[in-house]
Amino acid sequence: MEHKDEGPGTGSQIAQFSRAWRAWLIGYIKSKFQQRKAKRENETPTDRAARVTASATVWIAFFTVVSASVGIFTFCVLRNQLQEMHQSGIDTHALAGAASDAANAASDQADAAQQFSDTAEDINGGIAGAVGQLEAAAGNAKAGIRATQAAMRLDQRAWMGITAVSGKPEEGKPFDISISFKNSGRTPARHVVMYGMYDPSPRGGKPRFPLENSVANKLGEIPPNGDRNFVLHPNQGVKLSKIDVDTVLGITVWVHGRLTYDDVFGRPHWLTYCVSMMGDSGVYGFCDEHNESDEDQKTN
Repeated sequence: MEHKDEGPGTGSQIAQFSRAWRAWLIGYIKSKFQQRKAKRENETPTDRAARVTASATVWIAFFTVVSASVGIFTFCVLRNQLQEMHQSGIDTHALAGAASDAANAASDQADAAQQFSDTAEDINGGIAGAVGQLEAAAGNAKAGIRATQAAMRLDQRAWMGITAVSGKPEEGKPFDISISFKNSGRTPARHVVMYGMYDPSPRGGKPRFPLENSVANKLGEIPPNGDRNFVLHPNQGVKLSKIDVDTVLGITVWVHGRLTYDDVFGRPHWLTYCVSMMGDSGVYGFCDEHNESDEDQKTN
């Protein structure tokens, strides 16, 4: 089936008609402006005043209609606003009533909360009192446990002490002084170290206690009921002559020292000792001082 055109000049004819119509309209408008301009140029002052007055009257009438329309529109808007304000007043009254009810409910809740708070304070006070009693009981229990532990350690610990001192100067024999110590406790004494010193003075004099010249002897561990001897050699093992014996017997022989050790609980202990030979009897007695221990300091 073949396509048939509407005619060889149809499009161009429409375009020519459109251009002709626009040209006529523009020409018509221009002619009207020219006629109006020519009319105004030829009009008399009286006609011009009448024309201006008529135009002003038309514009005044137009603005009067507009002002009236605006006034009517404003009245309608204000009326609607008054109605809404009245309705809002009703709603506000209702809201005020609801707010009052809510305030009363809040007051009731506050009273209930206060009662709960008072009850909670009473409960807290009771709990605090109970906690205080429990803490006091716990403190007493701890004190009792510590006292029991201290008593047990005191009963079970090692106890080192001097048991005897012997040694008399004799002609033809070395002058040796033997110091005996014993552990009278129920557990071993550990890291035992003995210090001893021969410290003579003129008859009736006092010892000087110069520990820097004392002899140390590390004895290690001494078991319960175990004893040890610590021997001093004032003349370095040389046999005494008759003159040496008389010299020793003419002075006061002082023997003193210190003993340190640890118990099985890891606590350190110490004691000091001091003895002197009474005349030429070979019997030693304890001094008035320098016989102390760590337990004596704790007691004092």
